[in-house]
Amino acid sequence: MRAFIAVDLENEEVRSRLERVQKVMESTGAVMKLVEPRNFHVTLKFLGEINEDLVPKIESLLREAIDLRPFTVTFKGLGAFPNKYRPRVVFVNVRSDEMSKLMELVDKTVHKLGFELERRGYVPHLTIARVKARGYLLTDLIEKYEEEEFGSMLVKEIRLKKSKLTPQGPIYSTIFSIPLEGE
Repeated sequence: MRAFIAVDLENEEVRSRLERVQKVMESTGAVMKLVEPRNFHVTLKFLGEINEDLVPKIESLLREAIDLRPFTVTFKGLGAFPNKYRPRVVFVNVRSDEMSKLMELVDKTVHKLGFELERRGYVPHLTIARVKARGYLLTDLIEKYEEEEFGSMLVKEIRLKKSKLTPQGPIYSTIFSIPLEGE
């Protein structure tokens, strides 16, 4: 199964604001696939295709390693990979030192099971679109929203998600959740 570890966006006000930005993005002339608002999440670690036998081991290791309290993240500013002039992915920045620490902790934990460590550094973000062909106004829009604050959310748990790819887009389902109950 195709899997990843994530924090789901659970603040409806933030979700609604990001949906409005997506609607504005559609007017830029860019050819893109918008992420379904119900699928908004922050990926902590993409695992790829895994054997289902690995799920209990992943869960056990994560439960043992994750010793964090719930924390607040702020969604602020649009960005793009590789950059705003040649966007392939448009995202919202996730501002939080704890989120970066959580990403690193998850990465190091699943590395014990043979998953490669992240080499690009930890950039907490929430993807809102994948760009196929840039419209000339998309860069302007990203710049317009570079400092826009979309709201905050309390992160209370992480989830192992299964991703089933379909012609209509991915369908995500939660395999297990781990609450943040650290000291």
